Amino acid sequence: MSQITIAQPRECKQYSPEERNNIISAVFDHMANGHSLSGICEQLGVSDATVVGWLGSDPRLEIEYEQLKIIRSRVLVEHCIRDIEELDNPLDAKRVDIICRHRMRLAALLNPKEFSERMQASPNRAGTGPGRVSFTLNFGGAAPALGESVTVTVNENEE
Repeated sequence: MSQITIAQPRECKQYSPEERNNIISAVFDHMANGHSLSGICEQLGVSDATVVGWLGSDPRLEIEYEQLKIIRSRVLVEHCIRDIEELDNPLDAKRVDIICRHRMRLAALLNPKEFSERMQASPNRAGTGPGRVSFTLNFGGAAPALGESVTVTVNENEE
């Protein structure tokens, strides 16, 4: 018969109101720049569950957090567009495609009213070998006006 080991409960760190406010401020600043709550919590050495608990216990903070998720979703899509526009080597299209798909999926999870899981970043290559690559970004949000697509074309360096 195997033995079951029960882990000892960890002591919860107690934060002063000033520490709590500094952590929440850092989390919000980080999220406004497109980063994740869990990423900044890890850097700060605080549990993301603790921060989420703080946010859920204060309606004002909860509203601000929801607004930051919307901002973060838009920043993720803007980063995707920037990466496509800055793509100077069509051979890197697959890498940019993978990154954009990931960012767009995150944007849809954070902000489903504006973006949907149907968003796509599709590289289309004309012919074979290096040359022209166009990406089509389809925004399939819930609102009809947001169901737009944008095509960005990257050409091989011209002399």
